[in-house]
Amino acid sequence: MSTNADREPFFVKDCALVTIATGKKAQNLKEMREHLLNIHLGSVYHHFWGGLLRPRFDEPEYNNDFAQ
Repeated sequence: MSTNADREPFFVKDCALVTIATGKKAQNLKEMREHLLNIHLGSVYHHFWGGLLRPRFDEPEYNNDFAQ
């Protein structure tokens, strides 16, 4: 039998994809590689998939921030 102490806390998660700026920018592939090695994986996920999850009225040429 499990008790409340055994359970993980309940969290409300929002899918608004609120962006928190890291202040990191890359001017070339070498700088991008360095940032990717040292940045939180959630940031990579956001920039790869976030564009597909945001509502859009246009048909972009590229579907993620890295391709743009």
